[in-house]
Order: sequence, then C-alpha cells, then structure tokens
Amino acid sequence: MKVHYCLPTYNQPHMLRRAVESALASDIELAAVTVVDLSREHYAAGLLEGLEGVTVLTMPCNIGLGATWNLFLALYDDYVVIGNDDVILEPGTLRAMATAAERSTEALFFGFKDQFSFFLLKKQAFLEAGPFDPVFWPIYWEDVCMGYRLRLLGYTPVEVAEARFEHEHSQSMKALDPAATEMFWQRFKRNQAYYEAKWGGTRGEETFAVPFGGVRAAVPAKVLPPAA
Repeated sequence: MKVHYCLPTYNQPHMLRRAVESALASDIELAAVTVVDLSREHYAAGLLEGLEGVTVLTMPCNIGLGATWNLFLALYDDYVVIGNDDVILEPGTLRAMATAAERSTEALFFGFKDQFSFFLLKKQAFLEAGPFDPVFWPIYWEDVCMGYRLRLLGYTPVEVAEARFEHEHSQSMKALDPAATEMFWQRFKRNQAYYEAKWGGTRGEETFAVPFGGVRAAVPAKVLPPAA
C-alpha cells in the first residue's frame, strides 16, 4: 500500500519538525511526506532541512486549510493521510489508518469521531463529494461541511482506535494573547454563519440536502460605463 502523509503548517515552528519526524519514524514505508507552508515567515523548508523524503511546498499567502487539503488530495492517489503540524504520531499509527482503509470498501473517511485533526480520506470521497469548500477561510467548519456531505452520500466514518497520537492544539490555543483569541472566535462565528446559510442550520440541525437549498442568489448584471 502507498501511504502519503501530508500536513499544512501555520504558526507552529516549535512543533513542526517533531511532527514530521514522528511520521518518518513510522513502521510503514511512506510514499511521500508533504508539508505545505502557509506562514508569512516561510519557516518550514529551513526547519525540515536534512530530512530525507520530505517535500515542502511554500505558498505565497495563507490559502486556508480547506484549500490545502484539496491540494493534497489532488496531488496523490492511494492513501492520503492528513495531519496537523502539532500532531505527534506513534510508530504504528499510519499503518493502522491505511490497514483500516484497505479493509473497508464501504467507508471513505477514517479518523476519530468526525475530527479532522488527523484523518485518512479516500480519493473517492474527493471525487464523489467534491473538494473542501475554501470559503471557510482560513479554518473552521470546512471539516464539518465535508462530514455532512459524506453523510448525505450515505457514508459513515470509521473510527480507528488503534491509531494513536498526541495533539497539542489545546496548548497552542491557551498560548494566544486575548486579541488573537478574539480573532479566532470571530472567524469561527463567521464561518459558522456561512455553514448555517449553506446547509439550513448548524451542525446536527441541517435542513438542506443541497447547498443553499438549491437557491442561488441572483448575480447582478455587469454595469457598463456610459458610451462616450
């Protein structure tokens, strides 16, 4: 089985190398380890220098988490496992994820209770459900949206209990200053409002089976300058 491990990074230089090294220490041969650097500082290439088998793609700006996940799924077939830059894997974790996916023909998403901090999404999900919605920028609710779309298609996520890892997200959030914390909550609420408009309700209370209930807002006619 070909396993690609992919992770975006933004504002986590203190965790990134450890996260990548934990993937390289897996008990399964990896087809690729790909890091997308979304930061202003573009620190990933320097931090990961010397690690064999690691490719760093540096974005000119923060394209957002959903768009980055789309990039990974467009680049690779087979088994694409995606993690956060603060997820530290145990050696058998990637093998457990790939084995679960290989054994199942009925599921497309493998992870932990719909959590997308570490997950395997089969390429078929990308083809059937469509890409992650990049309007959920830069983060929040893009994962909920994909989970709901997969459920609409009749797919049930598979929890892989054998896959074990540490996730430092809570510590990262606690380290933010009050202004940064408020900014994150504003983004969360903005994206939640978009989700509710798109699916007719918040998570667990959706009423639409198609985005926006199948009703698109009218696009105004192009306003042309007056003739000379």
